[in-house]
Amino acid sequence: MTATHQPFFEIGRVGKSHGLKGEVKVDFILEDFELISELSLVYLKSPGGDMVPHRINDVRLAGPPSNQSFFVLFDKIDDRNKADSIRDCGLMIEDSNAEEWKNNNLDDPFIHYEVVDQNMGPVGNVTDIMETAAHLILICSSEAGEIMIPFVDEYILSVDDDKSVIHCMNLNQLME
Repeated sequence: MTATHQPFFEIGRVGKSHGLKGEVKVDFILEDFELISELSLVYLKSPGGDMVPHRINDVRLAGPPSNQSFFVLFDKIDDRNKADSIRDCGLMIEDSNAEEWKNNNLDDPFIHYEVVDQNMGPVGNVTDIMETAAHLILICSSEAGEIMIPFVDEYILSVDDDKSVIHCMNLNQLME
């Protein structure tokens, strides 16, 4: 199975709505307010995989500096119902504009890699990594929820760093 180059890079995930005017909490992969405030055009990745372009009207800090998250107001999201409809969507930018995001996220090299199972196809993206005494555990966000994938031969076939893809097998065992 060969993976194709992804034209988009996930820089965050949309969380809960905040207030009545369409503002949402976004967890970005970086906590660099200057880099985040420079964003203008982004894409929301729907659960079906569609990319819908949105302009960011406003970004502000939400929470203490030790645990920074951000409130974002998009141009086409102007009430709470619309904000609730984009919850858990991936926040994407074009890969050609993602170099600074990628360079600032080198601490966790597999974050945002696509996870592809040999039988099920694309499963989701790595959103976090847990280190245990025995091995790494990849936290993969998928349509079915979070999947914890041990980084061992039983589940990991190969890692393609050039295409940011982790090829897996037997993931159906982890979803039961």
